[in-house]
Amino acid sequence: WGLDVDGAPTKHTVLIREPSAYGYCRASWEINLGCNFGCKHCYLGERPFSSLTWENKVELLDIMREAGVIWLQIT
Repeated sequence: WGLDVDGAPTKHTVLIREPSAYGYCRASWEINLGCNFGCKHCYLGERPFSSLTWENKVELLDIMREAGVIWLQIT
């Protein structure tokens, strides 16, 4: 990533947060609820595309950060 951390104090290189009251966790976010593939084997059926507003997406990311999410899968 082009980071030169050789000889740099860790406190200036790595962001360390206070532990969350919830512990550390992982999350998976289905960013869009629709699908346009129409696979014959799919059990979910046709689902219209819908999503959160940009503001709600940012709010959700903030909530996950504060909850201690350190691994986020966006699908």
